Amino acid sequence: MNEITQTWLKLCSPDYLDIVMDKAPLDYSYLLILEYENKEKLFAVSRYPAKYVNTHLSRERQNGVNNPVRVYVSSLIFRGESVKRALQKRLADFRHSRKGHYLIPETAFTTAINEVFSVARLHNSGDNKIA
Repeated sequence: MNEITQTWLKLCSPDYLDIVMDKAPLDYSYLLILEYENKEKLFAVSRYPAKYVNTHLSRERQNGVNNPVRVYVSSLIFRGESVKRALQKRLADFRHSRKGHYLIPETAFTTAINEVFSVARLHNSGDNKIA
């Protein structure tokens, strides 16, 4: 994960997210990746990461599903849903049978994150040289 540390603002247990995160300003959001014990990952976008994760954990408990053990929270991004969709499209081959979950090898995950976020950073910096 060392190659993508600049992308992530926080990496923590879901239990502490409400302590370390605040809501995003209008027009911005955070990309969240919830990671489970079996290494499945679920992608989400929210202005309120702690609220989203708490709601998700409650739903998972009601359905008898294991809770995520780790949450990756990106730095603030503009057009978060577009970034999430680009990432999901890049990782479509690793989609797991459980709805919205992906089982991704670490190298593919790192490569996809770096590619998608480098384009997002370029766009957000005002440089319009995106091919």
